[in-house]
Amino acid sequence: MEEYEQKGHAPTVAEDERKGLMGGGDGPETSRDVETATTTQIPGAYYVSGGHDGMYSTPALPGPVPRSLKNTAEKKRWYILALFCYFSVEECICWFTFSSVPEASEEYYGISLATLNMLLNWGAIVFIILAPLVSALLTYKNGLRICILYGVWAVFFGACIRTIPCFVSEELRQKDGMIAVLHIGQIVVSLANPSMMISVAQLSCTWFPDNERTTATAIAFTSTSVGIALGFVIGPQVVHTSSEMPHLLYLEIAISVVPLLFVTIHFPSAPHSPPSAAARTHQSSFNEKPLETPVAPKLSFQLSSLLPKKWFKGLLVCLKRKNAVLVILAGGVEAGVSSGWISLIPLVLSSYNYTPQQAGWMGCANTIAATVGCVTSGAIVDKFLPYHMKSLICVECLLAILAFSWITLSLPSVMFAEPPIPSNIYTVSAALILAGLFQGAMYPVFLELAAEVTFPVGEGTSTGLITFLFNTLLLTVDTVFSYVRLDILNLVETCVLIVCGAMVLASTGIKYQRREVGKETLPGVN
Repeated sequence: MEEYEQKGHAPTVAEDERKGLMGGGDGPETSRDVETATTTQIPGAYYVSGGHDGMYSTPALPGPVPRSLKNTAEKKRWYILALFCYFSVEECICWFTFSSVPEASEEYYGISLATLNMLLNWGAIVFIILAPLVSALLTYKNGLRICILYGVWAVFFGACIRTIPCFVSEELRQKDGMIAVLHIGQIVVSLANPSMMISVAQLSCTWFPDNERTTATAIAFTSTSVGIALGFVIGPQVVHTSSEMPHLLYLEIAISVVPLLFVTIHFPSAPHSPPSAAARTHQSSFNEKPLETPVAPKLSFQLSSLLPKKWFKGLLVCLKRKNAVLVILAGGVEAGVSSGWISLIPLVLSSYNYTPQQAGWMGCANTIAATVGCVTSGAIVDKFLPYHMKSLICVECLLAILAFSWITLSLPSVMFAEPPIPSNIYTVSAALILAGLFQGAMYPVFLELAAEVTFPVGEGTSTGLITFLFNTLLLTVDTVFSYVRLDILNLVETCVLIVCGAMVLASTGIKYQRREVGKETLPGVN
């Protein structure tokens, strides 16, 4: 401590500052020991330890910052974000292939609605199985590149496998063996799902400065909605009869080649200079043993190396904080049920005598509105409300509840044989657009707020937990509503929004820890 006093550093940190930086005011875990900097920490700053072994450390008080440690945001970040978004879009299009043209798929392959839903559900099933591995993989220095690289190759190989039944006779194509090949192809495509969803917040934190981070998260996250929206439109436009089904599969192979080539050639895990103090903190805490980055996918690491002790400790930190649990639960449950509802829009609207084309365009309008809401909300947080994410989520949730109440009261349901509010295609479309707008607006704010209340645990862990719940609920909704009445789904979504809003309101004393670190430790982000 004497060395720091000679340099003009404050020798102590007040207890309330320590709690504000590390614990979010949520209980015993907010008490931390103050440690001096080590060789892996930022020079000129005290560190507040996140565990008894000092595994998680966050800068507490600023000191002189060498020029070499100034935060700079590279222009390459926009290339990284654009390539990631393209990958997300094409993965969602491939995942949504058969649900975008359900009647043609059933006729071409001779499958039932249950089989069609199973092809869609492989995305959630594979995610639930692989989520812990991908989340742990992101704790390595080059983990982000490995995740995205394996993802683009998985989509390409899966898309190719799904075309195999197209080269056999109709009789053989509808046999169990060829249907199994179809499932295998869909499973391989779904291997990319965890890499795409879990890495969103980490990519934005790694490549973007504080004043662009939420916007980057929103753009990356909404690329999935863009993919689904395009799936609603591309499928029906390409496939007019069941015999044209192969044309859609060949098109998807073509679009999957672009990210495969670009990611394989150049997609670094991190910039040369971190854009923010939070990014620098995470990079200094990555597992030192790097993974081998293959040119083409091969199993170049052992399973046991993917679940390091540090990842388990970070998981426990998240689960011990009350605010973290409430935010993660609310975000995961709301996103999962909403996505299940979106995936069933064509079936729900068809049950109300809308044509497949009308249902497709209405579903597309909903997802486009979600995209607009997501990006707009991210920009609002970065520009005006960086320390009011909780309040923004509550407002957006209330507006979404009102929009879904409009939908519920406009359509026949188990409660109303005759809906209380008169409706037509235009009013229902307007309600769907508003619902998508406010639903989409919540997604990036949930991801960023979860990263704030769990910091300095890596974004891959908090995002992994939210998306794990997301896919679990998505699978549950798609499975349950294959056997029960679809007309209660709107009511269920309205109730879920109310419960999730209450959970966010119950989180108290939220501290925006990543932003505080960036403000106090390394100012002057370019």
